[in-house]
Amino acid sequence: MEEELVGKVALITGGRSGMGRAVAQLLAEKGASIVIVSRNKDELENVAREISESAKNENVLAIAGDVSNEADVKTTVDKTIQEFKHIDYLLNFAGYVENYGKISPFRPSPEALEYYRKIRSVDQDGTIMMVFYVEPIMRKQNSGVIITISSSP
Repeated sequence: MEEELVGKVALITGGRSGMGRAVAQLLAEKGASIVIVSRNKDELENVAREISESAKNENVLAIAGDVSNEADVKTTVDKTIQEFKHIDYLLNFAGYVENYGKISPFRPSPEALEYYRKIRSVDQDGTIMMVFYVEPIMRKQNSGVIITISSSP
C-alpha cells in the first residue's frame, strides 16, 4: 500500500463492480479509507475483503444499501462518519443497468417506463440524495470533492 492518501476517506456508490470497484481498489492501494456501497450485501462484503487484502489496507468498509432509498443513504453517510469521522471524496458510480435496453424508444411500453423510473431513481435521484447528505458535511469540514460518473450503458 502506498501512503499517498492515508487519512483520506472515500465514499463510493456502486463500489461492488465496474468503475466503482476499480476506483475503490486504486484509492485503497494509495492508502485511503474506503466505504463501498451497493445493494447486494454478500457480494459487496466479498469485494471489500478482496480490496482490503490485495491493497493491504484494513480500512475498507462495505455498507449494503440502495442509493434510491433515502433511509439507506442517510444510514450510509451516518455509518461512514461514525467509522471514519469525515468524508473527503464522494464518488457516485451507482447505476441501475438491469434490462437497460428495454427502454429503447423503438419499443415503447408501460414496462419500459417502469425500467426508466428505476434507472432514474438510482442514477439521478440516488446521486442527488447522496450529494444532499454529504455536501453539508464537506462544507462544515471546509473541504471535499464530489464526482459523479454514470456507469449505465
